[in-house]
Amino acid sequence: MILQTKPIRVLLVEDESILALAQKKELEHLGYEVLVATNPEEALRVGTSEKALDVILMDIDLGKGKKDGTEIASEILSKRDIPIVFLSSHTELEIVEKTESITSYGYVVKSSGCMVLDTSIKMALRLFQSKQQKKQKAEEHERLTRQLRINEDRLSKIMVAVNDGIWDWDLGTNQVYYSPRYYTMAGYEVNEFPFHPEEFFSRLYPEDAARVKEEVEKHLRGETDRFVLEFRFRRKDSSWMWILGRGYIVERDQQGKPLRFLGTHTDISERKRMEEALIESRNRYQAIVDQSFDGIALFSSTGSILQWNKKMAEITGFGLSEVEGKFIWEIMIQLAPPEIRSSELYHQLKDGFLELSTGKRTEWEGKPREQRIVRRDNSAREVQTLSFRVKSGQNVMICTIMRDITETKEAEKKQKESEDRFRLLAEASSLGILMYQDDQWIYVNPAAAHISGYTREEILQMRPWDIVCPEDQEMIKSWVMRREHGFSTPVSYEARILHRDGSVRWVLVSGVGVFYEGRPAGLISVVDITERKKIEEILKETLQEREALLNALPDLLFILDKEGRFLDVRVPDKDLQDLLYTKPENFLGRLVTEILPPEIAAQSFQAIKHTLETGEISLFSYTLMMSDEPRHYEARHSKLDENRVLAIVRDITEAKIMERKLQESEEMYRNIFQNSMVGLFHAQISDGRILECNDQFARIFGYEKQEDILGKLVLFENSRDTSTRHRMIEQINKTGEIRNEEATYERVDGSVFWARYSVRLYPEKGWIEGVFEDITEQKKAEEALRQQIEEKNIILREVHHRIKNNITSIMTLLRIQTDETTNEEAKAILQDAISRVESMRIMYDKLLQIPDASSLSVKAYLEDLLEAIMSIFPQRDRIVLRTDIPETFLQVKKLFPLGIIVNELVTNTAKYAFIGDGRGELSISIGVEDGTMTLIVEDNGVGMPPDKKEKGGFGLQLIQMLTNQLEGILKISSQKGTKVTVTFPLGNG
Repeated sequence: MILQTKPIRVLLVEDESILALAQKKELEHLGYEVLVATNPEEALRVGTSEKALDVILMDIDLGKGKKDGTEIASEILSKRDIPIVFLSSHTELEIVEKTESITSYGYVVKSSGCMVLDTSIKMALRLFQSKQQKKQKAEEHERLTRQLRINEDRLSKIMVAVNDGIWDWDLGTNQVYYSPRYYTMAGYEVNEFPFHPEEFFSRLYPEDAARVKEEVEKHLRGETDRFVLEFRFRRKDSSWMWILGRGYIVERDQQGKPLRFLGTHTDISERKRMEEALIESRNRYQAIVDQSFDGIALFSSTGSILQWNKKMAEITGFGLSEVEGKFIWEIMIQLAPPEIRSSELYHQLKDGFLELSTGKRTEWEGKPREQRIVRRDNSAREVQTLSFRVKSGQNVMICTIMRDITETKEAEKKQKESEDRFRLLAEASSLGILMYQDDQWIYVNPAAAHISGYTREEILQMRPWDIVCPEDQEMIKSWVMRREHGFSTPVSYEARILHRDGSVRWVLVSGVGVFYEGRPAGLISVVDITERKKIEEILKETLQEREALLNALPDLLFILDKEGRFLDVRVPDKDLQDLLYTKPENFLGRLVTEILPPEIAAQSFQAIKHTLETGEISLFSYTLMMSDEPRHYEARHSKLDENRVLAIVRDITEAKIMERKLQESEEMYRNIFQNSMVGLFHAQISDGRILECNDQFARIFGYEKQEDILGKLVLFENSRDTSTRHRMIEQINKTGEIRNEEATYERVDGSVFWARYSVRLYPEKGWIEGVFEDITEQKKAEEALRQQIEEKNIILREVHHRIKNNITSIMTLLRIQTDETTNEEAKAILQDAISRVESMRIMYDKLLQIPDASSLSVKAYLEDLLEAIMSIFPQRDRIVLRTDIPETFLQVKKLFPLGIIVNELVTNTAKYAFIGDGRGELSISIGVEDGTMTLIVEDNGVGMPPDKKEKGGFGLQLIQMLTNQLEGILKISSQKGTKVTVTFPLGNG
C-alpha cells in the first residue's frame, strides 16, 4: 500500500515539446507534480540531482543522433535507485526486452490512455517499495554476517599471533581439538590427521613416548600442578622437532574427575639447536687447542697450571701429567738455560707472573718475546711467547702461547745468504726485477729502470702503482696489498705502465710474496711485452672479424675427417640448435652413417671424398623429418687440409616454402588476371599498343579472345574523343597515373560504348597498365534515374503547392471565424492560431522557391513572417519595427521552431507591451558567432509582470519547450521594457 502525504513527483522525459506539454497537463490533472525534460542531457541532470523525485516516465526515442531512453535510464540507475516506467510508440519485442534488461517497473504504449499510465505509475511505486524493503532486510543480514566474520577473523588472528599449537582434550569423548597452527607448525595440512589423542602419541619420538605418557597420567591423577615437558615430535617430512608441551586441567565434574585437558605446544627446535651448537663450539675449541701448531697453556691468577696442550708438551718436553698441579714459574726455571738459572731468576719469574695477573706488569702483556729454552732432554730451542690476561666472569686467568721458531731463525740466516746471491743475479739479469715492502719500492735492478725510463733512484721514491696507468692502478694496488699480507695472488698478469717519455708500455708481471728482514714483502719480475701486445691486438681483431663473420652466417658448421667422422660442431646461434638432427654433443666422434639416414649419409660421404680428391666445393641438397615435418637443407663441403673438410649446412626450408608460395601466387595472379570481370591490360607508353590483356578486355572491344587484340592500337585510336589520347598521355607524364576517367569508345563492329579506366605508368618497364570497364549499362541506368528524380521533383512541387493552398484555406477559415466571434478572449486565441499557421505558410512558401529544401534563408523567412504578423494588428502603424537579421542559412528543422518563438514573442509584444495609445518600438536581431545563433527580441513597453514571468502562460511554456528542443538557453529580463534572448547551437545538420 502506497502512503503518500504529498503529491507524487514525476520526471517526464519527452523530446517532443507539444506532446510533453499535453502529458504534463494530463498527469497534473490526476494529482501528480510533474517536471519535464525534453533532451537527454536535461533528463540525466534532473534524474540524478533532483532528490525529491518519486518516479521517472522515460520516452525511448529522444531524437536522431542522441542517446535513447534506455541509455539515459542506465546512467541514472548507476547513480541512484528509482522506479522508471518507459513510454514508447513502439511495441516490437526487441525494444520491450531491451527495457526489461534495465528495469522491470513497466512499459506503457503512448496511445494507452491516461488511466493505464496512472495505474502503471502506482504499480511501479508499489514494486519499488517492495524492492526497497527486501533490500533493507538483505543489508541487515549482510551486516550481521560481516560482523560474525570479523569476530571469527579476530579469534583466528589471536590464535595465529600466539604462534603456538593449541590442543583441547575432551576426556569424556576422548576427542582432541587441534588448532590450525598445531598442524602447520609441523608441516601438516590443517585437519590432516583425526582429532584423537593416539594421533599425538603415535608421532612422538620412540625414546620420549613413555616419558610423555607418564607425565600426562601424573597430571590427570593430580600428582602435578601442571603438565610441562620437552620432547620430540615427528614432522610431516619425517624430521623431528623439539616441543615444549604445557597444559592443565581446565574443567572437572562435581566429584573432581577431570573433564577437559587444555594446553599448548611451542616449537623450541631453534633453542635446542643453539644449545647443541654451544656444546659443539666448546668441543671444537678444545679440538683446536689440542691440534694447534702453537703451544697453549692456561694458568689461574695464582699461577697454577690449568691447561697444557700437546704442542706445549712437545716444545718444552714436559707432559701434562708432569706439570699438572704445579706453578708456572716452577716449570719456567727448569726451561731456562743452565748458565742463567738462579734463585734470583726464580723469584723474578714468580713476581713477574703475579704482577701480570693483577695488571701491573704491562710490558709482558700482549707483546711477543723471543728467548732460548733448554728442553728436558737438554736440547736448546728458540721460542716466541705471548702472554695475556683472560677474564671469565669475576675470575682472571693468564694464557700463554709459545711458538717454536728454531727453524725460522735458521731460515732467516739462510735467507740472508740467499739475498746476497739474489742481488748478484738480479743486477746482471735482463728481466726487470723489483722488490717492495710497506707500499714502497726497496730494490730496483737496472733492467727495470731501463723498461720504465726512470733512474733507479727515482723509482725508489715511488709507490708500486705510481707509474701504472690509471686504468690498472686499482688492480695493481689490490695485488700489492694482498701479496704483502700473505694472500694468494695471480702468479703472473699483464698491466700497462706510463714510460717516462709519456708513452704507454705493456708489461708482463710475475710476483710472489717473500720475507725481507723478517717482514712480508713482494718480489716481482717485469718483461716489456709492448710489441707482442701490438701483434696480439692485430691477431685478435682478425679473429673477431672471422668470429663475427661466422656468427652472422645462418648456417651450421661441421668439420669432418676423410672417414666421415664429426670432429667439431659449431652452432653460431642458439636458435639454430633446433635445426640439428640431434644434440651437438651427439655428433662428436661419430660417423655420418651413425647419425644421418643411409641415403643422406651416402651423399655426404661421397661429397667428402670428392672434395678431398679434387679440392672442389661439393654441393648437395637433402630433406630430413624434424618434429613430424620435413626440413630442407643445403650442404656445402670445402677442403681444409688433406684429411679434413668443412661442411656448411644451411636450412633452406623457408626458401623452399617461399619458392612454392611464389609459384602459387603467380598462378593465383594469372587466374585473377584471366578471369577478372573487368578488362586488364599492359600497353606501350608511346602509342597505346596492347602488349598483354585478359579476355574481358578483348570482349569489351568486340573481340572474342585476347590473342585477337594483341598489337592493336585500340586504347587511343578507338576513342570517340580525339583529345582523349593527348589528355591521357599528358596526365600520365605529369602524375604517373589516371584514376576513374570516363570516355566513349568504338567496338570493332562500330558500336559505341561508355568506358571507365584507370592507368598507372611503369617507366622502368616501358609500359602502362590499367583497368578498363564497360559502363554503358550504368550510364543508361544513371540517365533513367535522373529522369525519375526530375519526375519526383515535379510531383513534390505539386504536393507543396497543394499544402500551401490548404494552409491558406485554414487561415481563411480562421479569419472568418475571428471576424464572426464577439468574445474577445476567443478572438485573441484564434488570432494566435492564425499567426502560428501563417509562420507555417511562409515556411512552405520558401520551400517551394528553392531546389534544396534542407535549409532556408533566416533573413528572408523572418522578414516575411514579421510582415505577416504585424499586418494582423490594427495598431501596427504605431509600432516601430527594427530588424537586424544577417543573410545566413539555417536548417529547416531548427528554423521552424525559431519562427514559432519569434511569432509568439512578437504577438505578445503587439498585444500586451504598449498599453494606452499603443505606441512603441520593437527590435528583432539575429547574431551568429562560434557555431551559435542568438535571437534577441526587445521592446520599450511596460515590461512583463513578475507573476507572469514566474508562472508563465501557454505561450511562454511553448517558448521554453521550443528553446529546449533547439538545445538552447532562454533568458528574460524586464527593465525598461522586455528583452528576450534565445541562444542555441547551429549544429551540423
